[in-house]
Formats: sequence, C-alpha cells, structure tokens
Amino acid sequence: SGYGLAANHGQEDTDPSAEISVKLVKGGPMRTLRFVVLAVSAGALALPARAQDVLTYTELKAKAPVALTRADLQALMPGAKMSRMNEKGSRHGWTNEPNGDMIVSSDNRGGNGRPSTAPGKWTVVDDGRFCMVVQWKKGESEETCRFIVKASDGYYAVTELDSVAHKAFKLSISR
Repeated sequence: SGYGLAANHGQEDTDPSAEISVKLVKGGPMRTLRFVVLAVSAGALALPARAQDVLTYTELKAKAPVALTRADLQALMPGAKMSRMNEKGSRHGWTNEPNGDMIVSSDNRGGNGRPSTAPGKWTVVDDGRFCMVVQWKKGESEETCRFIVKASDGYYAVTELDSVAHKAFKLSISR
C-alpha cells in the first residue's frame, strides 16, 4: 500500500482525488510507467500518466529535493488544496480540512470516465509522512503514507527518502 499513493485493490473509483479546479502540470510527452508508489487496479486498460508527473529518484535528485519535516507538514497541510495524476491518467484532487477530513474527487479519465468522489481522512504521522485513508464507493479503502519532498519545480510524494528503487510522484499543493 502506498501514497503517491496507496494500493488500490478495487476499481478506478478506489483511486483518490481530483478537484479539477486545482492547478495541474500540463504538457509533455506521454508514456506508460510501471506504478510503484500508487498501485492501480489490475486488469483495466491503463492510460499513461504524463512523464513529468512520475520521476525516477535520479531525475528527482537533479531538482535538489528537500524532505519536509513533520513540523513543515503540520503547517502546510491543513487547508491545503492537493492534486495529482495517477498512472492511468485520472486526475485526483482534494482539500485537507483542518479537522483531518477530506473529500477526494477523481475525473476517472483512466477508468470508466465517470467522475466520482469519496470521503477520507488525512494525518501527518510521527516519522513525517503524510498519510490518507480514502473509502472509495467501489473497492477497498485506500490507505497511503508518503514522505513529501519539495524540489525546484514543486512537491513530490516518495515511499522512501534517498531510494533509487522508488519513483517520485508529482503533487500540486496550494492554499
């Protein structure tokens, strides 16, 4: 399970988030990437994520990433509007409510094409990871925890810090 996000054991509707009004990175070539951080449902036709939304650790390292601390995340995350694009090409977005609640939206472009929403909870745990649990209407709940790093071009979610074996997933975080 993971965040960038977590193991998604159900249909596309089990993938978290997308408030379409949230800023997303646009442009760039499309390519299919093997999803390490955000597992998606098996058996579905996968549409590729945008190349700049998923980086290797080597590519991320060239952007001078700095891991955010627990204190950094506790200041940044309450009230933050967040978005990402999953490997299938679905946009996800949500707002981290100060009380730990969230409503995650997905445009499901990479799935059935029907937008969906799901309730969830978020928190920052002691080791400094951002964690979320989303209860999708179809499928199992998504439970994810990732370190957040700030690079020269924005934020990324990573499973581990300083690990060449893992991918980094672009996040938009704004107020």
